[in-house]
Amino acid sequence: MIDETIAPLIDIMNRISFIETLSCCGGHPEESAVEEYGYAVANVIFDIENESENAIRWYNMVQDILRLRKNASVNHEHAFVFEKKFLLNGDGYLSWQWELKIQATATTPEMCREGLDEGIDFLISYFREVSV
Repeated sequence: MIDETIAPLIDIMNRISFIETLSCCGGHPEESAVEEYGYAVANVIFDIENESENAIRWYNMVQDILRLRKNASVNHEHAFVFEKKFLLNGDGYLSWQWELKIQATATTPEMCREGLDEGIDFLISYFREVSV
């Protein structure tokens, strides 16, 4: 089951021809240690299909997202982290997946939820523009 808060982002990411989402979490600041650590994280795990052919397109998208976020005025603090995670597949061979983290920094769970939602909305807008 996909968290309601992140479902629209998953839908729009899956419209990009070379992205296949695998799992996600909309972030649960009310359940996390926001008061202890000061942040909450939502994430999407996905594959870039035919990565050797689509790497430049994907890297350009990541660069665009990070540049746009850096220049954006935001109401609630949030950041994006892109990571390539290596693992062994079922046959014991090296494989990888991508992870997109949306991290919201705040002092209360409610403010973290607002930051996560703002970050998710930002990404939905971006992916909507590039998926047309």
